[in-house]
Amino acid sequence: MGAVGYVEQRTADLCYYLLESAAPRSAVQVLTEQTVQLAGGRITLAIIGSSHFLEIESRGTAICELFACPSGDLAGLQCGHKTSDGASWKYGSLGPGLAYDFEMWRERLGRHQFEIESLRLQESKERRLHYSFPKAKETGSAVTCLEWQIDGAKAIVSTYHTFPGELAIVHTRSAIDLAKAVASQ
Repeated sequence: MGAVGYVEQRTADLCYYLLESAAPRSAVQVLTEQTVQLAGGRITLAIIGSSHFLEIESRGTAICELFACPSGDLAGLQCGHKTSDGASWKYGSLGPGLAYDFEMWRERLGRHQFEIESLRLQESKERRLHYSFPKAKETGSAVTCLEWQIDGAKAIVSTYHTFPGELAIVHTRSAIDLAKAVASQ
């Protein structure tokens, strides 16, 4: 697991990208990752210095969900949606042999509830990755947490990104179904 320095980020800076390629690893800093197998393919889940990516591979093709604050090499990518576009939104896509849905919402909490949720997201559990970013003097640590459930060719991936300066948590939920890939093999 790599280390990063503290960088102030805001919920409004987050961008959602859906790339028709593998994850742009040279443009991000992978802090922790895990690959999980599904019937018909696999998903690599990664926490990166600016948020997360999911790399979905099936039948020799890959797509990548990237949810990050654009900077450096990411600044040149076309942003699909910014969280500042609204408090919540959904996106659906159907690729070759792949059903995919994405939704995002932002939740603002009181300080006490935010601290409880931040601690909960740092607990180690099966089917969970988490990373606590360096602490800011005034606000505390930001946390990114990825959780997943697998059922044959289907996966549900939930992510949580805390923003201590805003007392906010950005949630995402990705539903992936490779059943069509399995049926056509």
